[in-house]
Amino acid sequence: SPFPLRLTAFERQMLLDDRAEHPMACHVQMRFSGRFDPILFSQSLEVVLKRHPLFDALIAGSAHWGTAKWVPANGVRPYIDVAPLGTPCRYPNSFRIDLTKETGVRFWVRTGH
Repeated sequence: SPFPLRLTAFERQMLLDDRAEHPMACHVQMRFSGRFDPILFSQSLEVVLKRHPLFDALIAGSAHWGTAKWVPANGVRPYIDVAPLGTPCRYPNSFRIDLTKETGVRFWVRTGH
C-alpha cells in the first residue's frame, strides 16, 4: 500500500483553493450505448479502486500546516446515483467534495433512451 502518501504541491494548492463558492471539482460526461448492467458496473468499480488507490482514499491532516496526507478510505464508498434518463443529478454537499469525509470520485448513471 502506498499510504500514507503526502500530497503533491499541486494537490495541496487545489485543496487550499477549494471553497463552496469555487469548488475545485471537474466534471466528465460520457455517453455509452448498450444496456447498463449494475452488477458489472459494481465489479468494474472494484477493479478501478484497486488499480487507482487515490480513488479509494481520503485526506487526513491539514493542508494549511502541510500535514495533509492521503490515507485509505477504509470502507467509505464513492457516491453512486443510478436513475432513469432525464432524472436530475443530486449533488451531496453541493459541487464541493470534502476529501476528509468522502472519496474524490462520484458517479451519476442515467439509463434509457
